[in-house]
Amino acid sequence: MPVIKKLDAALAGDDMRAFTFQLMNRPLFLPDIYRHYQTLTQKITELLKTSPELWGFYAGPELVAVAGVMNIQQSHDARFLFWAWDKRALTRDSVKWLGEYLDWIMDCFQLSRVTVQTPCENLARLCRLLGFKTEGRFARGFKHGGKLYTLLQLRKLREG
Repeated sequence: MPVIKKLDAALAGDDMRAFTFQLMNRPLFLPDIYRHYQTLTQKITELLKTSPELWGFYAGPELVAVAGVMNIQQSHDARFLFWAWDKRALTRDSVKWLGEYLDWIMDCFQLSRVTVQTPCENLARLCRLLGFKTEGRFARGFKHGGKLYTLLQLRKLREG
């Protein structure tokens, strides 16, 4: 299992440099609108204001994935984020940790729902393992590399 710990959120730090490099260079990680360094760092700064923390998944010293919840609206909803660029990030234990983390966030902030949007079927499959259900599809809703992709929206509702 990868080591999961709070991500060092300093923009000039090693964690953020590794994270922004992956965001900029991996297919389907970011829409074209954010694939410029200045725009991306502004978005990350905004994200950090609306997220209690970002979690780094490490294989040895190497950052291999980042997860977090942002746009938390107490007693209502939030947005789940997860980017993995190395298969070592996803083990049975790390998927279990993600599920427990989401349940904890939902309980802690009394959220009735958490959503995720992705053009990536692999992330959608992972989210389904975490209890998310497909809520909708947006044809041509995500533009990456000048190409349009279907954007999936999934949601996890509070049990009970």
